[in-house]
Amino acid sequence: MATVAALPALTMLDARSTDINDDGAKLLGRAKNLQTLSLPQVHITGKALKDLGLMQSLRVLDLYSNALDDRSIGYLKNRNLNDLRIGTTGITNRAGAQLSKLTSLTKLYLSDNAFGDSGLAKIAKLSHLSLLALHGTAVTDAGIKHLEHLPIARLDLRN
Repeated sequence: MATVAALPALTMLDARSTDINDDGAKLLGRAKNLQTLSLPQVHITGKALKDLGLMQSLRVLDLYSNALDDRSIGYLKNRNLNDLRIGTTGITNRAGAQLSKLTSLTKLYLSDNAFGDSGLAKIAKLSHLSLLALHGTAVTDAGIKHLEHLPIARLDLRN
């Protein structure tokens, strides 16, 4: 991954279903111009977010089906992130407080996690959110009420 991260013009990397682990993610964190990083179904944990979360050029981060946790979401310090995909990662409502700090998010994928109404109350601060994927979560109509003031154009609630 050191060679890939050193490519000066690299703006997009799709490495889904590869053997990238936390050490590889640390190396990718050095990529200066990377705007889109897709790492679904690789072998990273929340530890990898310490490095990936500091990448200021990153706009899209896809971490579907990796072993994250609520605490690790707090490592995401990039306030320029627009699109975050963290479905099937093991996060819960407690991650909502950390997610609410990512104020530039326009797309958020939380599907197939133990995320529910109290988590929605926390992310209701994301005033630019236009797409929210919640299928496979414990969200109810009462939780959706927290989102009424948001500009959500696409909402995924399928079972």
